[in-house]
Order: sequence, then structure tokens, then C-alpha cells
Amino acid sequence: MNTKALLLVSVLFLLPLATLAQDNTRTDPVSPDSSLSLMTVPVNVTFINGYSVFGPSDHVHHIFALHLGLGHSGQLHGAEIGILTNHCLYPSTGFQVAPFLNQADQRFDGFQVSGIANSTKGRFQGFQVGGLLSASGAAKDPAYSKGFQVGGLLALSRGKHFGMQLGGLTSAALDGVGFQVGGLLSIATHSWYGFQVGGLGSFAMEGGGGIMIGGLASVSGTTYTGLQLGGLFAVSTMKLNGIQVAGIIANSPIAPLVQLAPISLSQFGKGVQIGVYTHSSLVEGVQIGVLNMADVNDGWPVGLVSLVEDQPVHVTFWFDETGMASTAFVSGNQNLYNLIGVGKRLDNAQAWGMVGGIGWHTPIRTEDFSLKTDILVWNILHGEGISDDPVLLAEWRITGQLQVNERLFVSLGPALRWAYSTSDAGQELLPDEAVIHNSDNHWNAFWFGGMAGAQLTF
Repeated sequence: MNTKALLLVSVLFLLPLATLAQDNTRTDPVSPDSSLSLMTVPVNVTFINGYSVFGPSDHVHHIFALHLGLGHSGQLHGAEIGILTNHCLYPSTGFQVAPFLNQADQRFDGFQVSGIANSTKGRFQGFQVGGLLSASGAAKDPAYSKGFQVGGLLALSRGKHFGMQLGGLTSAALDGVGFQVGGLLSIATHSWYGFQVGGLGSFAMEGGGGIMIGGLASVSGTTYTGLQLGGLFAVSTMKLNGIQVAGIIANSPIAPLVQLAPISLSQFGKGVQIGVYTHSSLVEGVQIGVLNMADVNDGWPVGLVSLVEDQPVHVTFWFDETGMASTAFVSGNQNLYNLIGVGKRLDNAQAWGMVGGIGWHTPIRTEDFSLKTDILVWNILHGEGISDDPVLLAEWRITGQLQVNERLFVSLGPALRWAYSTSDAGQELLPDEAVIHNSDNHWNAFWFGGMAGAQLTF
């Protein structure tokens, strides 16, 4: 085993132990109970019918036992090996090994190893490994468990689990602190704090905190604090404090600090919402997407199109000193606006371009006049095909806008422009005042210009 692999195994082993060390739940050792009136013997052997060499095995407290059939013992403080099963009736501590079943009706501290199943109906503390099933606690007595719990199919804690829980198919607990890993499902019916991973899904029905990962989906209820990752879906049914990431849809009524998915959804967003499509009923943070939608947006929309139900949209037309006539769709809110459009050179039949940009409404405004500034980026095509050495054009504009009537505005303002291309062609599109810098494989140019146009509001 190389050094990195050894380090990883050491971390996975020691972190749950650190969790146990920090837990302040009482862990008083199990002591022989004199009130049970059990016969204490160092070594015992039991037979198929539940009798031992000292009589009925249910009334025996032993240090070591060999069970030759369906093993029964009153209380264990040591080790017992069952040819078929082991079964302790009273609180015990030690080591149980059987090919089929290890069972403790009450508290058990120590090790349980079985080819098929382990079960403790009371509190469990230690290591529990079952070929198919490892379970602790009871429905009527949801005691906690501490340590390592491993089930080939199912690892189940009916109470709160501290430590590591591994299930080949499913890991499930009422509550938990530590590591929970399920080949298909990782489930906390109440909450889980720590690291939770499910091959298909991870679920913390009443929230929790830490890192939650689901191969297909991760779902948290109430409030979850931390990182939530879903291969397809990441869902918080109430509130998520942290980061939410999904392969298709991320949804949280109260959006997290960062929400990232192709489709990002929330009812109230104060953080950063990122996606191809973002939607929020009320936005007080940042929306970044190809298409952003909101009922009310008091934040900062960034994208190609940002539609806000209580804000108008615009169609704008303008001309500039390069001879380009352009039109664009403008959307956004009172803070930022997004622009996407096209333009055509009036003196060149083959020169046209596509433009996108973002702008800011400055606080300089009156009832009929406003000042805004924006940055636009063009891809200008000037050949017969769309791949014929396009020219990249960026411009910064400061525009004064005067309202003519309810729907019509006129605009005028200066601009600083910069152009770049990797081809010798395209310089014919530049105005005479452009300052051009040529090199072996590209050229760039900058100049001051202006624009004049009009805007229609809908």
C-alpha cells in the first residue's frame, strides 16, 4: 500500500474516532449485574436446546462461551463463539462471532461479527459487521449507537448514530453524527451532521449539516448547513445555508449562499444563483444565467436575458461611427440590464455581427433623463462563412437617455472601442481614427467613437 493510500485509510479510520471522543454522551462500562441472580462462570459450553454444562444457559454469566447450536446466554463479559448463533439477554460487553446471527436484547459494548446479521435492541457501542444486516436500537427504544456499523446490504440504527455507518445497499439512522455511506441510499429520518453519501440518493429529512452527496439526488428537510451535491437533483425543502450543486435541478425555497445547476430554482434568493435557467420569486442577491426569471428582482441579474415580472423590457436601435446599424433586446431591473442583439454594416454586404452585453443604471437621473453605462462584446463576421476570421470587438459606452413619451426614448453618448483579430483581414472595417497595432499573427486596435439611437419600452 503506497503512502497516499495509507494516509487515506488512516483518515477514514481516525475521523469517526475523533467524533466519538468529542461526544459527551455517557459511556459507562457494562458491569456484571448482581441483581440478575446469574451464575458466573469463566467458561461455558451450550448445546442445541439452550442448555449448558451449568444448566439453562439463560441463567449463566460467562467470560467465554462456545455455543454448539442456537446459542443463548444471560450475560457476557468476554467472548462467545457460536456455531450457528449467539444471543445475550442482558447488558453485555465483549466479542460475538457467529456465521448466522448475533443478537443482544439490551445494551451491548464491543464487537459483533456475523456472516448474515447482527442485532442489538439496546444501545450499541463498538464494531458491528454483518454480511447482510447490522442493526441497533429498537422502535420502542431508539437508543443511540457509537462506532463502526457495517452491513453488506443494510446498516440500520434505530436511534442516533455516532461514528461511521456503511451499508452495501442502504445506511439508515434516526439521527447521526459522523460518516454515513450507502451503496444505493443514505437515509437519516431526522437529521445527519457530518459526511453523508448515497450511490443513488442521500436524505436528511429534518436537515443537518456537513457534506451531503447523492449519485442521483440529495434531499434535505427543514434547515441544512453545508454542501449539498446531487448528480441530477439537489433539493432542500426549507432552507439551505451553504452551497447547493446539481447536475440538472437545484431547488431550495430559501436559496443558499451559492446555488449551481443547469436549472436553479428558489423562492427567496439572497446569495448567488447560477444556471442556464434561474428562477426565483424574490431576488435580493445575484442571478447568473442564460435566462434569468423573477417575480421581483431587487438584486443583480447577469445573463443574456433577465425577465422580471414587475419590470419592462425594451427593444433598442442605434448607429455608430463604424457604419454599423444595430438592434437588441434589453431586459433586467432597475440595477442592471442585459442586452443581446445583432448588427449590420450598411456599406458592406458581408459584414454583420452578434452582440451581448451588460449595463448599469447610474444614480444620475431625473424624471425625463437618465445616464447609463454598459460593456458590449461583438463577434463581427466579414467573410462568406461564419468561420472566416471573425473580428472581436469590445466597447464601453456611456449613454444619456431622454424620454420622449411613455414608450419612446432617444439615446446619445461616447464610446471607447477595442478590436482584435488573428487574421490580416478585417482592418477595412475600422474607422480612419483607429490606432492599429500589428504583429506576426494578429492585430488589435482602439479608438474613441460614439453612438446615437432610440429605445422602445414594452
